[in-house]
Amino acid sequence: MYYDAKGRLRSVLASWTDVPEQDLFAQASDGRSWFRTDDLLRLCAPIDGRRGDGNVS
Repeated sequence: MYYDAKGRLRSVLASWTDVPEQDLFAQASDGRSWFRTDDLLRLCAPIDGRRGDGNVS
């Protein structure tokens, strides 16, 4: 948002700029979590494969 030459508040679509889109996970977690659930589940797969039993415990 910005003020134009006449002092009116204006805005520009973020898609028209080079401002990066905010990560929805980072916004929702607000810094409380370092890992995403999907990433942790993908990490479990190779560990379970090495153990050979497929159980997470």
